[in-house]
Amino acid sequence: MTSLLERVEDSPGQFTNEAPVTPRHQRWIAMALAFLAVGVVLGIMVGNDEVQAGRQFDRADQSLQSTDGRLAVAKVQLVAIRHDLAFVGVQIGASNAALSSDATLLQAIHGALVEAQEDVSTKSVYITNLKACQSGIEQSLNALSVGDRSDALNALNAVTVPCQSVASNG
Repeated sequence: MTSLLERVEDSPGQFTNEAPVTPRHQRWIAMALAFLAVGVVLGIMVGNDEVQAGRQFDRADQSLQSTDGRLAVAKVQLVAIRHDLAFVGVQIGASNAALSSDATLLQAIHGALVEAQEDVSTKSVYITNLKACQSGIEQSLNALSVGDRSDALNALNAVTVPCQSVASNG
C-alpha cells in the first residue's frame, strides 16, 4: 500500500485514487453548503420561535391562572351579593306589607279626621248661632228691664233664625 505522501509525489497535482474536482462538483458542494447554511439559519430561527412560543405560552398560562383566581373571587362575591339581595328582598316584602297596613290605617284616620272636621264645622256654626241667640235674648231682657217693649221685641225678632237653628240642632 502506498501512503498518501507517496501518491502525492508520484503524481503532482492529482491524487491517483480520487476523481478530479470539476466545476460541476464545485457547484454541488457550494449548493450543499448553501443548503446547509440555510438549514442552520432555519434551525436557529425555528429554535428561537419555539423558545418565544414557550415563553408566550408560559405568560398566557400565568395570565390564565391569574384570571381564574380573579374569577373565583368574583364568584364568591356574587354569591355574597345574591345572599344580600335575597335578604333585601325579604326586607322589601316586609316593608311593603307594613306600608300596606299603614296605608289602610291612614285611610281610616283620614276618614275620622274628615268626620271630626265636619263636626267642628257644625259645632262652630251651632256656637255662632247660640252666641247670636244669647246676645239677642240679653238685649231683649235689657230692653224689658228698662220698660222698652218695642226694643225687646225687635231684639227677639232679630235673633229668631239663630235661636230656631239652636233649638232644632241642640
